[in-house]
Amino acid sequence: MRGSDVTPEPTQLLGAWDLTRRIEDRVAGERMSVRGTALLEEHGPGEVLWAESGELRREDGRRSPVTRTLRILRGDDGWTVHLPDGSPFHRWQARSPLVHLCGADVYRGRLELPDEDRWALTWQVRGPHKDLLLVSELERPAGRSPAIPAHRPGDDGTARGLPPSARP
Repeated sequence: MRGSDVTPEPTQLLGAWDLTRRIEDRVAGERMSVRGTALLEEHGPGEVLWAESGELRREDGRRSPVTRTLRILRGDDGWTVHLPDGSPFHRWQARSPLVHLCGADVYRGRLELPDEDRWALTWQVRGPHKDLLLVSELERPAGRSPAIPAHRPGDDGTARGLPPSARP
């Protein structure tokens, strides 16, 4: 992956990942974080299930469980990440601007895949009631084979536990 202009296919990233996400809600003046696991599994030809589970931590010490399930689908023009309702979220394209329109909100992001053991996704979200920075960093757990996940997060297709301002 290093030094390549080609975006690795999501099938090259199958397995369990340690997930760390920083969330800055500039409207509410709040910083939060998520720590957990992301699991990418082949779910049929041309489909990868991306399931996350973890714990949302707020500055005041409150904690709550969070889950999210996305699907990455291969089409004629490459791979696209889809939201739980099946609607397209963004292209699976590294080092290129990503844009997602959600009502009056605009998500601008970037996918980085520096090597086979790390990747990151950053979003700036702006809208009438949103001003967010979301930085997700994923790292292969030390000593774990890419094909053997630590555990399987729920795949019920929802984004639970995230504050409404952080949901697409």
